[in-house]
Amino acid sequence: GNDLDTELHNLDSQSKKSLDDILGRLGLSAEKLKLIPSSSTFDDEAIDTIAGALAYIRVALKRFQDVVPLHIQFHMIDRFAKECEDVLKKDFGVFQKSAEELHFFFQEDSRTEQRRENLRRRKKRQERALELILDHEKRARSA
Repeated sequence: GNDLDTELHNLDSQSKKSLDDILGRLGLSAEKLKLIPSSSTFDDEAIDTIAGALAYIRVALKRFQDVVPLHIQFHMIDRFAKECEDVLKKDFGVFQKSAEELHFFFQEDSRTEQRRENLRRRKKRQERALELILDHEKRARSA
């Protein structure tokens, strides 16, 4: 790289001769030495590899996040709805019944209906009692 070129160029003649002797004994030359990647090259390659791996992981994670809800809906919710529909059609014949017969399937239990009505009346009575208490307190403070 450029750093090695600069370093080799800045060597004095004695250092250049020593380097050439050492490289010659190893069967190398200064030109071949320049082909050896520097540590910064390895760092850049590692960073590029890590960045690529992270980008892939992000895309794969996003795809996974998008597919899971669809899978749940298709394989669980839709299947459950289809099975319910099949039971209603086959076992109860819902779509072959009259409106009165269908009302019977879905009508509320009479005890539940009575309880709801009692709770409504009780709520209304308690709200009225609260109004009277608040009205009485208001009059007592203004008197």
